[in-house]
Amino acid sequence: MALTILFLVCTAAIWLRQQETEDGEYVIRTVGAVREDAAPPEDGEERPEISVPLEPTAETPLNINTAGVSELCMLPGIGEVLAGRIVADREENGPFAEKSDLMRVSGIGEGIYGGVEDLITVGEAGA
Repeated sequence: MALTILFLVCTAAIWLRQQETEDGEYVIRTVGAVREDAAPPEDGEERPEISVPLEPTAETPLNINTAGVSELCMLPGIGEVLAGRIVADREENGPFAEKSDLMRVSGIGEGIYGGVEDLITVGEAGA
């Protein structure tokens, strides 16, 4: 099973190429025609694009003031329930002024916060 998945991933990598956008998402473009009977795009014609959010890193942190539940779930130790609590807290109490304000959310203590601290941001003031 693992070998099948590895084969599919490697095959997909051959057919796809990724390009990072300014807002921290990947755009995936097909390299050739998707189907044998499909004509390749003509010069200047756009290829279909799919945007995929990047997983948060220290270089591309996740803004906890704008992220939705699915994005927050990419953080280690944050599941759907905690992500929902983060969004609800933000809606009820306003944006997080500092990253450590995340600990005001029920279920997020120093342990979880320590695991996500380098992966999050609160964005610019007023943003």
